[in-house]
Amino acid sequence: MMKNFIKTVKVCLAAIGCSLLVSTPSQATFPILTTDVGLYTPTTIGNNLLLDACGTTVNGFSLCDLASYAAFRVRWDINGVRYARFRDFNNSNFDGAVADGLQLTVPTGLGTVFPTVGVYTIKLSVRILRSNITGVGTIALPNGTILNVSSNQHLTSNDTTTVNIVATPEPGTLLILLLALGFIGYRMNQRKAV
Repeated sequence: MMKNFIKTVKVCLAAIGCSLLVSTPSQATFPILTTDVGLYTPTTIGNNLLLDACGTTVNGFSLCDLASYAAFRVRWDINGVRYARFRDFNNSNFDGAVADGLQLTVPTGLGTVFPTVGVYTIKLSVRILRSNITGVGTIALPNGTILNVSSNQHLTSNDTTTVNIVATPEPGTLLILLLALGFIGYRMNQRKAV
């Protein structure tokens, strides 16, 4: 009886080993897309703000880790107005390839989309485009999994956050403050001496 059990275990292990050798990457019907616009600390006006889409995931993998962006479109909106959009094919009406739009350095101050101090809304929209538009039928993940792209519908995910653009005191203002504090200290020291 023990011999039969050991023989059965060996046959099962051999079958499992053979199936691992001939297995192919798993197929998923649709990608799972989760957009993450990120969190932003207050930014001093006049400094640059880095918009970062790398928190966005496709089936758990960062968008920035994918080898190809041919099936994707990335769009950034600031205060409800399109700031920039990116895609890899037929992008003459776009601001560049998707890789260029994953991390954007945006200036703040006069003449920019952040012209004054205040709270601004930032929206990130990531779309997996229909395969009949792009000609791309699959998305390869870093682990070898191949995702099928729908031929009849886009898959879109959006995320929104806010950023606070703040002012800093001018250097001249700080100098006057330091002089005033120094004078107050000097006067207090003279009163103690009298």
